[in-house]
Amino acid sequence: MERGKLSIIKESAAGPFFKLQARENGKNVTRYIPREQVPAVQEAIAGYQHFETLTEEYACHVITNTRAAMAAGLKKSLSAGNPAGSRGRNPASDWPVPVPNPNRNGGGPMKGVSPRKMTVSYLHAEGRGANSLHGPAVAR
Repeated sequence: MERGKLSIIKESAAGPFFKLQARENGKNVTRYIPREQVPAVQEAIAGYQHFETLTEEYACHVITNTRAAMAAGLKKSLSAGNPAGSRGRNPASDWPVPVPNPNRNGGGPMKGVSPRKMTVSYLHAEGRGANSLHGPAVAR
């Protein structure tokens, strides 16, 4: 597959000289093509043109289906592989933030935060109660 246009630069007694021009990274790039490679380059250019045709057909098909779905009032999922509500938790941002206890003396970045309070906050976020701190319930 090759982009661009194949052109004859000039004719000579030995035959024509060819160049391939294409845009790459916003710039026009010219490559000189040896005579023996011209048929392969022409085939590669035809392959790219076929690719563009197929891509355009696919885009038209998807657009038609999208418009039909919108007209029918259907909503597409934001993420096909990840249904709504099934996101994994991000421990850095999804857990409750422990509230500092102003009655405690302490230092450092966790000043005034009780270790028990942090554990209880974590357990509540997990759907377990504070009683989980004492181990499994024992039938008496």
